[in-house]
Amino acid sequence: VATRGTPRQHHSCVMRVTSLLFGLAGGYIAWRVLNAKLFLSVARARSMTGKVAVVTGGTSGVGKEACKRLVSNGIKVVIAARDMALGVAVCRELQQLAPQGCKDAVAEVIHCDLSSLASVAKFAADFLATNQPCNILLLNAGMFPPNFQTKCEYTPDGFEVAFQTNHLSHHLLARLLTPRLRASAPARVVTTSSSLHSPSTQGGRHGGGKRQVSCKCATVEDIKREWEECGDGQLLYRNSKLANIMFAYELDRRLQGTGVTSNALSPGFIPSTGLSRHQGGRARWFMRWVMPNLPFKFIATIDKGADCIEMVCLAPELEGSGGRYFHLSQDASSSPDSKDEALAKRLWVLSDTMVQAYLPPP
Repeated sequence: VATRGTPRQHHSCVMRVTSLLFGLAGGYIAWRVLNAKLFLSVARARSMTGKVAVVTGGTSGVGKEACKRLVSNGIKVVIAARDMALGVAVCRELQQLAPQGCKDAVAEVIHCDLSSLASVAKFAADFLATNQPCNILLLNAGMFPPNFQTKCEYTPDGFEVAFQTNHLSHHLLARLLTPRLRASAPARVVTTSSSLHSPSTQGGRHGGGKRQVSCKCATVEDIKREWEECGDGQLLYRNSKLANIMFAYELDRRLQGTGVTSNALSPGFIPSTGLSRHQGGRARWFMRWVMPNLPFKFIATIDKGADCIEMVCLAPELEGSGGRYFHLSQDASSSPDSKDEALAKRLWVLSDTMVQAYLPPP
């Protein structure tokens, strides 16, 4: 004998059918979203085909991860490396990220020692001789002099090592590659700085909130006199990072209307990189194994730092937008000193004076 179900049974059946329909709809939407993301990723990689990024500091840490991101987006990277064996190894690793069936090299390495202006000039000449475009110039390399050194360390060129490695050599490289950047437009220059550039983060032994000394000097003699009086490694590092941002802003002003933009960024404090390689053994151990595991909000990871670099290098919404500073992928405000245009122009002229022997005739 046929019997009708109870209202409770009917309600249960309706709920099951409704759940099934919602599940199917949700699965379909997820499938469409994933396919759309895959399509956009493939389309973006195709749109980047033929583009080239020149990268300093690309053999380790956040710079190496940034190179992986660039290659994954279809961009070839040319790494400026002091250690050629390490550079070749990184290029082999990056080649594994090439699309299946791709026979072209996605990475190459050219020797460059940022503590030598002659080496920087040779790198620029070697790169220009390849006749490749330069769509992105990522000035990422950096070093942190020992905190407790008693006197400054100088490069063979006669300049304080952090100032030359972090700022001056990058200034020269950008100057030498500017014609190629303009010919490759739209192009971007991205300079890795640090939140430590701001005097507001200073204190105690590291400056007491005063303006970093080197960036307000008008002559080479003045700046060398300041270096002789400053053995504080952290202050010297901060000074070079302030110079990075002032350089990035001034370069952007000088390239207005050319299709080339210049921005600066801070990838965050990432203790697991090789930035502390010039510190003492205990300090290196602490930075490598202890600091990354401390529960401090200001400690970032290599992935987060690379996220910031990838965004500033590639974000479509930043096309044609320069003279900006980003911290951990967020638009941020740099220090008042970094925005002083007169000071930036003075630093530019001073830097040009220091590298004059390697610049082409005006």
